[in-house]
Order: sequence, then structure tokens, then C-alpha cells
Amino acid sequence: MRNLQKRMNRHSITAALVLFALFIWAACNPSRAQLGGDTPQGRVLGEVEMMMAGAESNRLDVVVYFLNKGLDPNASGRNGYTALIVAAARGYASIIDALLARGADVNKANDVGWNALMEAAFRDQDNTVKQLLKAGARTDVFETKNGLTPLMIAAKGDRPDSVSAMLAAGADVKVVDKKRGLTALHHTLASPKHSSAEIAAELLISGADPERKARDGYTPLMSAVDSGQVAKLSLVLSETVKVDAQTKDGRRALTIAAGNGHEKLVERLLKAGAKADGGSAKITALTQGVRASSHETVKLLLDAGADPNRAAADGRKPLMLAARAGLDETVRYLLEKGAAINGRNGKDGSTALMWAANNGFKRLVEFLVERGADPSLSANDGWTAGQAARMAGHVEIADKLERQI
Repeated sequence: MRNLQKRMNRHSITAALVLFALFIWAACNPSRAQLGGDTPQGRVLGEVEMMMAGAESNRLDVVVYFLNKGLDPNASGRNGYTALIVAAARGYASIIDALLARGADVNKANDVGWNALMEAAFRDQDNTVKQLLKAGARTDVFETKNGLTPLMIAAKGDRPDSVSAMLAAGADVKVVDKKRGLTALHHTLASPKHSSAEIAAELLISGADPERKARDGYTPLMSAVDSGQVAKLSLVLSETVKVDAQTKDGRRALTIAAGNGHEKLVERLLKAGAKADGGSAKITALTQGVRASSHETVKLLLDAGADPNRAAADGRKPLMLAARAGLDETVRYLLEKGAAINGRNGKDGSTALMWAANNGFKRLVEFLVERGADPSLSANDGWTAGQAARMAGHVEIADKLERQI
């Protein structure tokens, strides 16, 4: 009778575990309708999946039960996840300790190269990061999708404590990712989160190169500009970097700032010595500022000496872009600074008047004509400003322009 009772107890535990795992699986997985497929109903989970479910829901008793049964602590479930990776993502310290004590490989990765340390860093589990580093987690490994290291993931995710712990464990700040050749400094500077300035400062102190270019020439200064934060921009500029460094396609920090419409960053870069009209002819800061509809940016650049008649790679000049967008104030300032009112697009022969007419900006058309815009000029395709207006259905503008020819 006593042996029978023991067998019944064991069966009860197993049954409870099965029911528990099924409940967790149902809660954590999409329905058949969501999957759009024919997921088998009533599928009995295997032991690995049940142990994973225990790790997912912080059930140490379930995890220990399967470990005691002899289940491999490094067994992989769906997509190559192990119980350790799952527990690390949740920050379940006791389960992590139990798995490590039974021989779990702290550095084993899933099918896309993510290991427990990466998961912990990505999921903001700072204490788990420290726990895993203490257990021997490596910082010199790369996940396979974007080629990021654990340090880059922590830096990009704005986790100063995790970054500090990894640096203390010997993480190399000069390593670049496998996809673009960016460093951890690039990644943290590009983040819009505020703590990333603190991370950037620590990375610089630890030896990060403030002038390290990515494969396309993208610099940490450009990353700081992309964040939109003056504090981070000033931090990098304090390292005496080349403010006018260019990417392979001709972008500079100034053109990026102008294109984003960040006038405060434009102002800071100009004060640091950036040339208002420098760089490749493909992209100009002034045309980028106009495209961003940022009048303050345009004003700053023109006041700093940007050429109002310099075209971008597509042949469009700043005045044409401003007229096309109906930016009355910007059009006026460009003319005041010497923009040629009848300037032509070198590729299609269009003028600012044609663009304003085609887009129906009646008041702007009248202003341009008043200032000397010639309605008789035609583009390379033969269209005049009046015809461009009529084609777009702006009959009143077309009639008025054609009467003046």
C-alpha cells in the first residue's frame, strides 16, 4: 500500500506539471486563429517545453523537478531558446542559479545568436547582467541578425549599469558590429534616450574612439546629431573631432542636422567650425534645411555664408524647394540673400515660379512675379508656369500668369 501511495503521489506531481505547462503554453502562445494555421489542439508538451514554461513563469519547483529527472539544462526549445535564456530575459535569479549549478552553459545562444547575457541586457535586467558576468558570460560574442555584441545591446538600450558592468568585465569598446561597422559609442549616441549621454561619456573614458567611422563613413558625431540632443553633440565636439567629416554619399553632421530640422544642433555645429556650404555637391545643408521646412535652420545657414543658388544632386535649388513647399518666409529670405529668382534646375529647366504655380500657391506666385519672376520661361519639356498651374487644376493662377506673357 505504501509503494502504491508513492506511485500515486508521483503521478499526481507529473499530472500537475503537465496541466501547469499546458496552462502556461496557452497563455504565452498565440491562438490558432492568430497563427493563421492549423495548430494541433490538445498537444501534449514535451519535458523540455515544460521546463521552459517553468523558467518563463518563475516556477523554481518545476525547473528543479525536471533537472532532478536528469533533463539536460542546455536542452533547446523553440527557436533554440534554453531555460537559462528564458529566465535571464525575466530576471529570475534563483532559476538562473539553479540552472548554472546543474551545468547550464552561460554562453549558449539561440538560433539567431542571442545568449542569456544579450537577453538580459535587452530586457533591462541589470542585476541579471551582473549575475551572468560573474558566472563567466562572454562579452566578445555577436548575435547574427545585426552583428551586435552584448555591450552594444546595452548601450543602444540605454542601460548605464549594464554597460558599466560589462566594461568592468573587460568588454572591448573598440569592437564594431558585423552589419555596418558601428561601435557601441555610435549606438548609444544615436539613442534618443537621455541616459545615453552618461553611457557615451563612460565609453569615451574607457577608450572609445570619437572619430571611428563606420563602413559608410558614418561617425559618432553624426550619431549624436541623429539623437537630436545638444548635450550629446557637445560631448563629442569636446573631443576635438573633425566636424566636417563626410560619409561616402556626401553627408556631414551639418547636413544631417539640417535635414532633421534641428536648428539648435545646426547652430552648435556652425559655432564649432562646420562649413555652411562645405561638403559634397550631392547633398547641401541648405537644401536639406529647406526640405525640412525649417526656416530657422535656413536662416542660420544663409547667415553663415551658405550659397543660396547652390543646387543639390537632383538639380533643385533652395528657392525652388521653398516655392514648391509654399514656404513664403523662407522664399523671402532666400531672395534677400541673393537667390536668383529665375534660377533654373540644371536637369529639367524648371523654376521656382513653375513649382509655386503647379502647387497652387496663389499668394506666393503673385509675390514671385512682383519680384521679377518671368512667367514666359519654359522648362525643358516646354511647360510654362501658367501651363504647370493649369495642368494641376489651378485655373485662376494659370489665367493670370498667361495674361502676363
